[in-house]
Parts: sequence; structure tokens; C-alpha cells
Amino acid sequence: MAHARRPLLSGLARAGALLAITLSQASAQGVAARPEITDAIQRLATEDAALQRQRFGDLAAVAGKPWLSAVPGELASVWRDVQWIVPGAAMRFQRGFCLAAKCQGTEYLVRYDAAAKQLEFVEQGAVQYLGRILEDGSVRMTGTGLLGVLTAETLRFDAAANVLHAEKHALRAATPAELAAATHGFVAAPAVQAPQAASEADLRAELAAMKAKVEALSKQVEQQQASAEEERQPRLTPAQAREAERRAQREAQAKAAEEKRLAAQAKAREEAERRAEARERARREAEAKAAEAKHLAEEKRAEATRIAEEKRAAAEAQKRAIAEAREAEVRRAAEERQAREDARKAAEAERVARAAPPAAAAKAPAAPAADGRYTTSSGYTLNVEFRGDVLVVKEPNKESPYRRTGPNFYEFTNPTNGIAYCMRVVDARTLEACKPGQAPGMGTRLTLAGDGAGVPSGERDRLERIARSYADRARTEPANTQAWSFCSLAAMSRATGGGQAQLLQAASALRSIATTPANPCPDAIPQAAWAAAQ
Repeated sequence: MAHARRPLLSGLARAGALLAITLSQASAQGVAARPEITDAIQRLATEDAALQRQRFGDLAAVAGKPWLSAVPGELASVWRDVQWIVPGAAMRFQRGFCLAAKCQGTEYLVRYDAAAKQLEFVEQGAVQYLGRILEDGSVRMTGTGLLGVLTAETLRFDAAANVLHAEKHALRAATPAELAAATHGFVAAPAVQAPQAASEADLRAELAAMKAKVEALSKQVEQQQASAEEERQPRLTPAQAREAERRAQREAQAKAAEEKRLAAQAKAREEAERRAEARERARREAEAKAAEAKHLAEEKRAEATRIAEEKRAAAEAQKRAIAEAREAEVRRAAEERQAREDARKAAEAERVARAAPPAAAAKAPAAPAADGRYTTSSGYTLNVEFRGDVLVVKEPNKESPYRRTGPNFYEFTNPTNGIAYCMRVVDARTLEACKPGQAPGMGTRLTLAGDGAGVPSGERDRLERIARSYADRARTEPANTQAWSFCSLAAMSRATGGGQAQLLQAASALRSIATTPANPCPDAIPQAAWAAAQ
């Protein structure tokens, strides 16, 4: 009987080998018929290596072989396997790792999007990553979801060293057999393909016939093996047969229980891993939401603080402007009252002088100094006019009447702050500004600069009106007081014949504080003087 089984087993082996070769060949042919390979992808097919590198970057350079990084001792390994499906249009990309003989891996269809000029990594019908070709040819994989963002990587090929860099891993070219050994069979070694069948129909027919033949041969072998086993084993007594049957039942039950226990453990382990992953994902999402909420809250607080600060600054500026306007109004009203009173007194003095006898009129003193423009050694200028016993000091933004209290001595008290000032006549062209009680020569000297004699009357009146106009603006516009004061000073200097030096001095001072190169008061400062002032 053993002689009869030998040719039967040999035929079964040959049939099984032929069946494996045929299945492997069919599987290999099925790659080119994957549903993802559309007509659009087929139209992009090219054997031009330069165009392939332009579309797929360093992935085109490493296609056609697996790349492996293994730690000695089989503790850990990382691999990337890149194979063309349609050269220049689509490829298969597999990446994975093994740790302590436990391996995980994912396979993607990588297709070129000609419209967006980028790569799409497709898994289970969905785009999981987008690939961008960098300037050096490396490929940057960016995930489209939260998990994909965390597992993004950059693939760069070092042609000189023949090394594929995937983030921190350096992978070297390997054979399929080496990859299968490093992954403990997780990635299967390629099967040996038989010559391609004449046609798909012939292949299917031959395959069906072989399956039927193998099934028949298998049943026949099993029957012959069972008969041979029965012949070799001794006859059992009824009691021994029952015991053997009970033992077989117990072994079957124990095996079923063990398989059930292992299945329960595997299911529990998978459930625990799933829950841990869900908790980790929820934690990361919560942290991201908290960070975003904190950022938005900080932005809102900063905006509220800025608005409050702007409102406070505006309110402070408004209060300050109102206070300054009120103070200027009070000062102007007091000066006007004082001017009216001085004018009344001057008119009264003139009336008395006219009514006095000729002898008394002959004794009336003449003006102790000339009217006109006086200036200090530092360049400050003012207008002085003598009106009987009153010396009127005209500044760009105010007029101050000094009353004569002694020979060549005049005094004035500011009605706003109550501070007293005095003016001493030194000679016909020199005055001295002082404080009451101050010794002669200790004050500030003012020298006559011009009296307006060379300026036509109509021009002088026009320039004086311009000077008063800018003086009024200096009082009513606190933000530009200094600028309008210089404009008033320039106009008054021209009205009194102060000369080109004083005009250029005022223009230079105004230009030093101006925020634009334009002349703010061309009616007071001629454009030629503005251009000459530097």
C-alpha cells in the first residue's frame, strides 16, 4: 500500500506547486488593473527620468526596491518600500516599523495631481497625506487630519551615500528577502512567478481544473493515510476506545477553551489600545482647544485694554484742551480789560496834557526810547510802543502794558498769575527787562532792531493783521501753539522792518519743529526765506 501512495503524493506536490505559481502570476497581473489607476493616470505615464523626478522628487530616485534600517539583535527596524505602478504617474508606497518582533505598516497609492502639482497619498479611498516637492528634491508629507499631522515626515535621498533619510532614520537599499527577514514575515517575500499564460480565459480554465484535481487528490490521500494509520494501530478494547474518545473530547474542549481565552485576551488588548488611543486623541484635541481659547482670550483682553487706554487718553486730551482754552480765554479777557483801562488812562492823560498851560506842556517828558522791534542777545524779539506813561510790549500771542512808576522805569503785573515784571529804559535804543527790586544791569538787555520806518504803511498793516491772526491761532490751538507763534513772530518782524536775519531766524526755528517740509505759513514767511532757512 505504501508503494501505491508514493506516485499519488508526487502528483499532488506537482499540482500544488503549479497552483501556487498560477495564483502568484494572477496576483501580479492584478496590480496593473487596480481601480485607482484611472485613464487620467495612464495619460501621465512616462519613462522620462527627469520628468519623473520633477513630479515625484526623491521618491522617483528610490523606486523599485525596499529601504531598510535595522537595529542589530532584531530589536527594531524601520522600512520604506517604493514601487512604480504606472511610471511617472502612480506608485505604491509602504512604510512601517517593527519593535520587539511586533510589526506595523501602511500601504498607500501615491498619485500625481497635475492640476495642483503635488502628490496625493491615498489609503482606503481617502487622501491621507499631501506631498510637496522641495527645492532639493526631498518630499514633504503633510497629513490632512490630526493623526496625519502628527505622523508627517520628510523623505530625502542622499545619492552620494545611497541612503534614504526619513526624518531621523537613515535607510539603506535592501532586497525583498532581507525585508521579509527583518519584518519576521510581516512583509512576505515575493513568490516565484511562472511564465505568463496565453490568456486570462485559459488561465482561469486551467486554474479551475487544477483546483478540482487537487481537491480530488487531497481526498484520496487523506483516505489512504487514514487506512494506513488504522492498519498500523493495534485494536482497542471497547473500554479503551471510550477512554480515547473521552480524552479526545477533553483535548478538543481544552483547545477550544484556550482558543477562546486567547481570542478574549486579544480582543481586550485591542479594545484597551483603542480606548487609550481615543483618550490620547481627546487629550490632544482638548489641549489644542484650550490653547486656542487662551489665545483668543488674551487677544480680547489686549484689545479691551487698548480701547480703554485710547478712551482714557482721548478724555485726558479733551480735558486738557478745555482747561487750556478756558485759561487762554481768561487771560485774553484780562489783557483786554487791562488794555482798555490803559487806553482810557492814556486818553485821559493826553486830554489833561492838552488842557494844561503851555509852560506845563513844555515840561512834559518825551518818549524815553524809540518805538520798534527789540531783540535779546539770544535772538528773542518783541515790539515796544510808548503811549504816554504806558510802555506796551507786543509779543506774538499777547500785549502787556507796563505803567511808568518812576523815571525811565515801568512795571506790569500779570492778572492771570499775579507775577510782577518791570522794564527799565537804558538809552534811546536800549531797554532792560527786570524784576522789581533787581539792581540795574542785572536784567536782560533788549536792543532796538527796527522801527518799521522802511515798511509801507499798507504793507505794515497787512503784516500786523497776519501776525495777530497767527497769535490768535496760537492761543486757540494748543497742539500747534509753538508753530503759530513762530509764524506770528516772522510776520511782526517783517512789519517792523526787523530785517532778513530775524526773518530767517524765525523760519529756521519753525523748520526745526515742522513734521513736513511744506511751509505752514507762506503769508508770514516768504517761500524764498523758507527755502533759505536750514
